[in-house]
This record gives sequence, C-alpha cells and structure tokens, in this order.
Amino acid sequence: MLALVNQATDLISVVDPEGNYLFLNDRYRQILGTDLSRYLGQSAFDRIHPDDLAQFVDSFSSVTGRKQVQFAPYRLSDDVGNWRWMRPTASDSSLDPAINGIVLISQDITDLVSVTSRLQRAEERDSVLMHAIGEAIFDWDVFEDNLVWTSSFSHHFGYRSVQGNSYEFYNRIYLPDKKRVWAEIEEGMRSVHVKTVFSEFRLHKADGNLATVDCFIIFLRDQSGKVYRAVGSLRNISEYEDHLQNIRRKNAMIREIALSDSHAIRAPLSRMLNVIELMISNPDTQSETKELLKLVLQLANEFNQNIKDLSV
Repeated sequence: MLALVNQATDLISVVDPEGNYLFLNDRYRQILGTDLSRYLGQSAFDRIHPDDLAQFVDSFSSVTGRKQVQFAPYRLSDDVGNWRWMRPTASDSSLDPAINGIVLISQDITDLVSVTSRLQRAEERDSVLMHAIGEAIFDWDVFEDNLVWTSSFSHHFGYRSVQGNSYEFYNRIYLPDKKRVWAEIEEGMRSVHVKTVFSEFRLHKADGNLATVDCFIIFLRDQSGKVYRAVGSLRNISEYEDHLQNIRRKNAMIREIALSDSHAIRAPLSRMLNVIELMISNPDTQSETKELLKLVLQLANEFNQNIKDLSV
C-alpha cells in the first residue's frame, strides 16, 4: 500500500488533528526537496500563504468525522520559497489504525492557475481594446442557435443581455437591410468554399437610434462541410461614417471655391491669350518677337490647363 501511495501522481500527506505532518509521499519531493523526513512533526500550517491560512484552517477544522471535505485552493511554499497552488481534498481516517490521522490528497494546479490568470488578463485587455474601437465579438452555435457576445456589445449598443439567438439579432437589423444581410449569411453558409463573410448594414441600438456597423463572420464547418459554428465581430462605424460625410462635404465646398476662384483667374488669362495670338498673327510683328510670343503662349496655355485641373 505504501508503494502505491508513493507512486501516486497526487500529493498525499497525513497530518494529526493539530495539523502536524505524519507522512508525506514521494510526490512531495518535487516541491519540498529530497529529505522529507525533516518536515515530519512540523505544522503544515507554517508553509501556507498568510492570505490563505485562515480559510485553510477553517476548512481543516470541519474535517473531523467526515469522509471527504473539498478545500479551496491555497498556496504552499516550496523548498526555495516559491508559492505553489494546491487544490486539496481531506478525509478523517483517525479511527483507521493503519493511518491514524487526517489524509490530505492535493493536486498541484500552479500551471493551471497561471494559464487561467493569463487568459483573464488577455480577456480584460481585449475587452478594453474592443471598447476602445467600438467592436463586439460574438460566438454563434448554429446547431443550438445560441449567440453569445462579449461585454462590449452592451457597451456600444446598449443591450443588457449578451446571450440570445440569431432571430433576436435579425430583428435588430434595420428593416431595409434585413433581407440583403440574411441572404449574404445564408449564401456563405451554403457554399462549402466560403470561409468568411463581410457585410455592412444599419442596426437598431437599445435606445432606438441607428448605428452603421460592419460585420465580419468566420464559418467553422464539420467534415461534411456543414456550418456548425460561426465567430466574428460587429463594429460600430457610425462615427467613422459621420467623419467621412463631413470630409465629403468639405471637399465639395473646396471644389466649389476652387471652381469659383478658377473662373476669376482664368478670365484675365483668357484675354491675355487672345492678345498674344493677335500679336503673333500681326504681320508687323518681327520674327524674333513672334518666337518669344509663341513661348509665352505655350506657358500661358500650360498655366490655364493647370487651373482647369485644380477646379475638377
């Protein structure tokens, strides 16, 4: 039995009712070092992180007479002072003469906690980024018709619920855009060669206002080519469209001003061109002067053309 315990992948220890170590299996060597005998008789509480100790002691005190108690994860100091996350289960085997103590079976979940923490930070970072750029990410289970959004969907479009179905979302699309948008999605789902769909349309926000959005969808297909899931993004581009319209209006005003100014400039230039042509055609004008006038005429025509190009 002892050999089986020592070969176990879990960390197994036996402590007395005061929490002092009576036994540690070989798995503890990876955390506490090769000489486990020096920990026997020492309190297990001494190696627990101060922030986790009170909760651990509270759970430990409830073990008496019970076959199984699940503890909250806690941090245990290893042989070099690093903190390892443990997830223990305890059972009272004090009446078993072969054990005569409380058995703690723990799993080292340090890597899991680290990955979970990184994922949480990444989600928080992505959430902030999505909020900043006006974009919401969605995950659509096509078979179950379950549509789940990131929190930025509420932030930018005002809807409290971030979970629903495709029918609810379809009803939020502006009526003149509905048929086109759904036809684009259905066409993308039918064709096994289509992996993505991009669409731009208007969407009703929770407050009743319309938002111009662009929607990007990625289809995931099973072996038969049938879409079982879709993920994508919905971006509010209303402000971008407003800025674009302002730029277009300003460009139109600039063109009108340029056209008006070009007429004012070209009027005397046209008269000057006529005078130059008359001087060139005058038989009394000397040949050398005519050559110079032809050069001036060429430059004036280039100037006139440049003004035309600016006013287009």
